[in-house]
Amino acid sequence: MSESSQPETLSRFNNPTGRLDQFGWLLILTVTVITMLSLVDLDAFDAPILSRVVAALVALFIGATLLLALRASGLHRGTQRVVDVIVVTATALLIIVSAVGGMAPSTGASQLRAVGFLIVVVFAVATPIAIIRRLLQHRQVSTPTVLGAIAAYLLIPISYFYLFVSIEQLSQRSFFESAEPTTSFMYFSLATLTTLGYGDLSAGSNIGQLLATSEAVIGQIYLVTCVALIMGLFIQGWRTARSNESPDPK
Repeated sequence: MSESSQPETLSRFNNPTGRLDQFGWLLILTVTVITMLSLVDLDAFDAPILSRVVAALVALFIGATLLLALRASGLHRGTQRVVDVIVVTATALLIIVSAVGGMAPSTGASQLRAVGFLIVVVFAVATPIAIIRRLLQHRQVSTPTVLGAIAAYLLIPISYFYLFVSIEQLSQRSFFESAEPTTSFMYFSLATLTTLGYGDLSAGSNIGQLLATSEAVIGQIYLVTCVALIMGLFIQGWRTARSNESPDPK
């Protein structure tokens, strides 16, 4: 019974077709998104046309990143179709809001953007879990395994970035002690994940402080467990291969 049920269970999250295990491309997209979020202010209030176009491109890139992450993780085709509709809808919503621009924080467009951000948060949180699930199914630790582990780690600050911005949008008050551009959110998220603690930015509310603390804890747990385990297995396999290639002394 267990042998017959195991393939069925794995098939729900192990689609061997499409872009399975293409974590190299996912890592490139993830780094691109982090770079863009670090340099581009997503607040389109009275922004010039070029800034609105760049903000729309950011939305396009984050949507593509989420879709590729779940495909690389082997998500089942039926589930993938549902995910595609939700992510594409959220991406289109963010692109339209970014392109229109000129909205005040209290307008409906701002609330729509917050909804789009929250949808991104849900899938940005789910994608590292899906990637880790797929990596644990690898029988051998290879380059895609290491790239997937790095990509999953870098998706954590992206999810917290959108979570921080969503809180500010919905609460109608600054997330930090004073108003900051959205680029500061990515800077703060990366600094929190790596526990650098520069002290130049800090969350101004209890919920913000709790979320920042949770990001630091999750980042350290991830490094101690997942990445350390995968890298340990990778080095062990490399040493085993080297020992098998060495000639027997006689």
